[in-house]
Amino acid sequence: MTIKKIFQILSISSILLLPHITSAITPMQPSLEVSAEVVASCTVSAQPLSFGQYLLAKIDATTNLSVTCTNGTQYSISLSPGGATNATTETRRMTSVNNSNDTLGYQLFKDSGRTQVWGDNSMEPNQSPTVYSATGTAQTYTVYGTIPADQNSPIGDYRDTVVIVVNF
Repeated sequence: MTIKKIFQILSISSILLLPHITSAITPMQPSLEVSAEVVASCTVSAQPLSFGQYLLAKIDATTNLSVTCTNGTQYSISLSPGGATNATTETRRMTSVNNSNDTLGYQLFKDSGRTQVWGDNSMEPNQSPTVYSATGTAQTYTVYGTIPADQNSPIGDYRDTVVIVVNF
């Protein structure tokens, strides 16, 4: 065999083997599946509501609630009656820090006209939940508070704790 024939055989062999050699050095390209599930979730925060000093005259005050829920979540906000014995959302009462038998009535409302009691979404009169749609960013709601005039409560500091519930 001549050198020319050997080169022809090698050239033909190289051409036939080239696809196999090329595929052997081509890196594999596996895939990685990535997934997540976005679920409804909400957080809430609130600033204290301070009425200041009560001098037998009606006092109005406001504070804000901030609710952040997953974008697209439908939710409602309810406020408990508070911690005073026999309190309801229609008859909220702060209790004296010195004597738990002493109370000072107050009310919380959804509107600046103070006509829509902000309740616990139960079946009490004049209460119906407002349903909100979340945007995924914090949404702020004003709570309007009132202490009625002419209450005969003894001197002292009065407090209550109202639980905020975000139903979604």
